[in-house]
Amino acid sequence: MVKQLREDIAQLLINGHRPTIIFSRVEQLFKAQSILSAYDLLDHFCEFIIINLSYIRKHRDCPNDINEAVSSLIFAAARCADLPELQALRKLFGERYGNDFAVAAVELFPGNHVNPQISEKLSVKSVSDGAKLKLLQEIARDWNLQQVHLKKHL
Repeated sequence: MVKQLREDIAQLLINGHRPTIIFSRVEQLFKAQSILSAYDLLDHFCEFIIINLSYIRKHRDCPNDINEAVSSLIFAAARCADLPELQALRKLFGERYGNDFAVAAVELFPGNHVNPQISEKLSVKSVSDGAKLKLLQEIARDWNLQQVHLKKHL
């Protein structure tokens, strides 16, 4: 999807479409890239949990590194409906470490250990014009479009 959006934006630039259309598509791309990046981090946290599963089974405590992984997965479960497996993890970890632990992660209460990148990438509501322009310039560079063309359309 990210690749297709980048290609669509380049074609919109080449064909001289209105900046409002281009910026709208760039915002979609920014959000898609944020989600993709978050999914990569979530994958890393899942692997980390698997590696530390024997520790988690044997101990009731939750050291900071494990806490970050567990908290981040719980936080993501509330925001990634397309990953139902996270709901099961949220339930299991909530039972293991308590409802207060899970609520602190989901609501980002003080003392939570949710990875800041996860919370940022899964909480994108709007994208600044500066971020859109930067991404647009990157696409123009990738497609060897002249800055003149980019300025002409903006």
